[in-house]
Amino acid sequence: MKKILLSIAIIALVGAVVIGGTTAIFSDTEVSTGNTFTAGAIDLTVDNESYYNGAFNAGTSWLQKDLDKDNLFFNFQDLKPGDNGEDTISLHVNNNDSYLCADVTLTSNTDNGSTEPEKNDEDPYTAGEGELADNVHFIWWADDGDNVLEDGEHPLPSGTLGSLGVNETATVALADSNSNIWNYDNEAGPLLGDSVRYIGKAWCFGNLDIQASTYSQDGYGYGENEEQGAGGPNVRKVVCDGSGEDNSTQTDGLTADIGFRAIQSRNNEKFVCIPPQGPETATLTVDKVITFSNPLLPPVDISAFTLTITGPGGARIVLDEVPTTGLTPGLYTVTESGPSGFNPEFGLACSDEGDHGEVTLAAGDNLTCRILNVDER
Repeated sequence: MKKILLSIAIIALVGAVVIGGTTAIFSDTEVSTGNTFTAGAIDLTVDNESYYNGAFNAGTSWLQKDLDKDNLFFNFQDLKPGDNGEDTISLHVNNNDSYLCADVTLTSNTDNGSTEPEKNDEDPYTAGEGELADNVHFIWWADDGDNVLEDGEHPLPSGTLGSLGVNETATVALADSNSNIWNYDNEAGPLLGDSVRYIGKAWCFGNLDIQASTYSQDGYGYGENEEQGAGGPNVRKVVCDGSGEDNSTQTDGLTADIGFRAIQSRNNEKFVCIPPQGPETATLTVDKVITFSNPLLPPVDISAFTLTITGPGGARIVLDEVPTTGLTPGLYTVTESGPSGFNPEFGLACSDEGDHGEVTLAAGDNLTCRILNVDER
């Protein structure tokens, strides 16, 4: 009996071993962890080194930072003719290659009342308008960071802020798909990420003059820059002369915003700071009037006539007193056809030069040609 029980136990044990072995199978596991997308960054920071009448000016200078309302490129409250300043603006493009644009907006140009001597010198037709914006002259250039205008450094559009209307913005392309002021021969292309570029700015309350180089092209110095030694830069001195100013600018003021924009260049190969303007067009209206001289004859409606204007782009059929917009500037001829007994050339006037059916449209024009017909039946 014991042998039988022992055999049963052995069989049970073997069965247990066989059942346990069925859980072991071939397998393999591969895991990719931490998959990540992180957007790149473009961070433009600016610092400024400013001089006022030849002396360093801490109030308009700051170290590299993001600009805020306290960072002013000019902030001078008691200007006199002949005052002048110079700045070197450092533009730091961090992380990614970028295009760079500058925007200058005249935000105010005020008279601030008039003193007695100011009234004597002001144009009576512009009294009450600010004159200071027309008398502070600027020059900007692509600088190499030494606070000096030199031969070969690319000049930027310069002049006075008075050339702008209030709230009008002038945009300058510093680096885009068309140009790069810091490249040789202005060759187009973005600024490289983590690079620094410099803009020089000089201003003068009065006449601003850029003198010829104070260094000869062969590198031999002379005059006041002689101490720099042979091979130094060809410096162009900025000279300010306020002797031609009068009292018309007394108490006047101006304010302006100066901004810089950095735009990614990758996947943006055709970017330009100043988008091309669409073609400027003109508008022409044909106004037709009929005068009936014989009340016994039935009237003729204006719709019985076909009015046509012909010019650049071909001919167009028009309706009476309905403006035709989107016309390409150029010479246009107005004609009509319709019932007999009406002279189509009578009283056809498109300008103040006389009765004729031709008019030259300039971009932005909105003119009217009038056809006055008398019933001659």
